[in-house]
Amino acid sequence: MTSVTYPDDVTTTAEQPLSGSAAVERGQHVPALDGLRALAVAGVVTYHVGADWLPGGFLGVDLFFVLSGFLITGILLGQVDRTGRIAFAEFFTRRARRLLPALYLMLLAICGWAFFVAAPDEIGDLRGAALAALFYVANWFFILTGQSYFGDMQGPSPVEHTWSLAIEEQYYLVWPLLLILLVRRTTSRWTIAVITALILGSVALMALTYDAGDPSVAYFGTFTRIHELLVGALLAWLVHRGLSLSARWRWTGWLALLGVLAMMATVSDISSFYYRGGSLIFCALVAWLLLSLGSTSASSGPSRLFSLRPLVWIGLISYGIYLWHWPLILWLTPVRTGLDGLALAALRIGLTVAVAAASYYVVERPIRRGSVGSFALTPRRVAVIVPVAMAVMAALIIGSTARATAPQVNLDETVAPTTVTGATSADAPVVAFAGDSIPKELMPALETEAAARGWGVVPLAFGGCSITGEFQVDDDQRPFNWSKRCSEGFAELQSRAVSDFDPDVVVWYSNRERFPVRVDAQVLMPGTPEHTAALDSALESAYQRFASGGATIAIVLPVPKAPPVKGTCAAGPDAAPECALDEAYYASFADLTAAFERLAAAHPDRIELVRIDDVLCPGGRDCPLLEREGEAVRPDGIHFSDAGAAWFVPLLFDRAGLAPVGSSGG
Repeated sequence: MTSVTYPDDVTTTAEQPLSGSAAVERGQHVPALDGLRALAVAGVVTYHVGADWLPGGFLGVDLFFVLSGFLITGILLGQVDRTGRIAFAEFFTRRARRLLPALYLMLLAICGWAFFVAAPDEIGDLRGAALAALFYVANWFFILTGQSYFGDMQGPSPVEHTWSLAIEEQYYLVWPLLLILLVRRTTSRWTIAVITALILGSVALMALTYDAGDPSVAYFGTFTRIHELLVGALLAWLVHRGLSLSARWRWTGWLALLGVLAMMATVSDISSFYYRGGSLIFCALVAWLLLSLGSTSASSGPSRLFSLRPLVWIGLISYGIYLWHWPLILWLTPVRTGLDGLALAALRIGLTVAVAAASYYVVERPIRRGSVGSFALTPRRVAVIVPVAMAVMAALIIGSTARATAPQVNLDETVAPTTVTGATSADAPVVAFAGDSIPKELMPALETEAAARGWGVVPLAFGGCSITGEFQVDDDQRPFNWSKRCSEGFAELQSRAVSDFDPDVVVWYSNRERFPVRVDAQVLMPGTPEHTAALDSALESAYQRFASGGATIAIVLPVPKAPPVKGTCAAGPDAAPECALDEAYYASFADLTAAFERLAAAHPDRIELVRIDDVLCPGGRDCPLLEREGEAVRPDGIHFSDAGAAWFVPLLFDRAGLAPVGSSGG
């Protein structure tokens, strides 16, 4: 998201209106550029509230990047012309006054939510993400921790959107230094050549790092995104050297605007087109639009449209809108509000604008003007205040997230087991438990029960991963955080474990196979013939891997989730209507059960089906909230509590035929 350091409360004082480009270099307010910000932030917010008709709303960030590169470079070049240098202390002071107050206010609100409202398992890895946002490295935090922009079973982070702020600040740590070097040491042609080479290098890197399975690295990366800021910088340099549109060609600004809108209406954030040149095309269209705005006054061309007062006002508070819209979208859920569709979108957008406006008038604008009351925010004072404020915010983030519990899925744990647990005698029979997060969370209880019965255990359960190791996506065709990790090398991992430990029995316990899968760049949706065929083939391949050493397979048939013990979806008459499970959900379980039954019918001597629906869902498909020893059996509706595991695991062993060693059934 862009963050511009020119004073937006200064107006042109010349008798004749300056062109937009001249006003930018003098640090004066250009209303049309605020209107362009309004278009950008409207696209981003519309995209994030889930409007299917604007799949390319995410391009609003690209627009902001180009605009930021143009504005900041133009201001710096104007400063060099007037003074012969760039006042770095003043530059970073102004950016701190512009950016940090609103960011800290948002982070403070998130800390309050984490400390006073959120359940421990809702906080997750917020600490790391919020600290990364505080220090403007959020994009690299998400890359290095393997977090996908395109899907997350644990729920997206409320600071996920700060990745763009991080890229921009990383860029501006370097760009002013490079710019002054280019101005002083090279000719104009060399400057253009260097910037162009950097642009093309970034575009090439985006294409090279694009992964159709999960393009998050290309999406989040500083070096894959930097061309967008550099396109704006190149335009600023060319305009500074005299480039402008003559009156004869200003109408082409409308064509550029049409192209921008067309791409926002058609380009997907997971399409290869965007990552293989589409981003540069969009940036070029934005640059042309900026050129048309900068080549004329607000009285003609697209400038008149973007100078409309409502658009200018939205542009003025666009930074706050960007900061607040994402946390509010995550907080204002259908379950929490009782709304959906247009009503929910209107609430989210309306509250976002209200909070952003309050932030702008109460916090941002007074500080941006350089003083708080009579206290002047000079560069020296800001240099002292900022580190202190960062330290305080870091302490608040750490303290407010102290109650966090570890995420259910640890993406670094999809590695082969190294030893047999449970019973360890050389002649003990061995059972491997393969599956998703359900048996993974049950593993301590499974190992305890196995040891008591004289069985050794091979843990082959990985959160978020299916038995088959297919590349899974959600219903919106977006990959989960761990989709790539669960699919790459997963078959080899299973085969190696079977070869190393030679289990006598393999227990399959997984519900993940019911999700959509991506095969050869095509998404196969559950219930379709293509998905059924792919699932049957994948299950057969998994069976061959697990049975290769002679093991028998016990498949635990899936059961739907039960109501959780907390929240508006908790069991009881007050549960929100949105909590009801739809027919498609139940159909996916029926389809998966049928697939397991087909596999068992094909291998009747080696596969046993284990039913647990009669104990977890005794009343039929609507599973009740069961309790044992005063504790819910499945507190979140899916995973077992300690008391639930102590009750369920012995039953599972009995039904899977894992009798105590030495008994008549063992």
